[in-house]
Amino acid sequence: MTLTLQAAEVGIRLLKPTTKIGLWRFSTNLDGDKDYQELVPVLPVGEQLTNGALDKLRQVKAISGGATGLYDTVLAAYTSARQNWEPGRINLVVVLTDGKNEDRNGISQQQLLTELAKLQDPRRPLQIVGIGIGPDIDPVELRTISQATGGDAYTTADPAKVVDVFYAAMGRLLEK
Repeated sequence: MTLTLQAAEVGIRLLKPTTKIGLWRFSTNLDGDKDYQELVPVLPVGEQLTNGALDKLRQVKAISGGATGLYDTVLAAYTSARQNWEPGRINLVVVLTDGKNEDRNGISQQQLLTELAKLQDPRRPLQIVGIGIGPDIDPVELRTISQATGGDAYTTADPAKVVDVFYAAMGRLLEK
């Protein structure tokens, strides 16, 4: 978790001050029956840094006994990003995870893929970029979700390589 958060902080610092980001954390039943919780709303990076977004990020701790509510979170984040899509910007959902979906009470992978397909709009592209870190991820699962939106996934089982994977993912985005 520490390395994942460090990678997120490095990534935020790489972005232009005008780039808009929001930060969520996720597990299972994190906010009532929701698997996700918004840490900071979508605002320009410059404003985020001034308003203490990195402090909020640094306060995130691993949840003992928590499970990964990946599918519900991805769908909620994608739906939110779709509703807030802005022309003239690269609109993305970046999912940084250290595990595979473990929420038995949430939607299935097939339900997620079906909903993502319904939300596609070629005139308003919105990709999911999956970044998976650690031995508990499922690279195929993350790639399947990301590719359903035209995105891709970047994974490593070695948490020490999280920064390298993050740089690779962001570098690919800048090439496009």
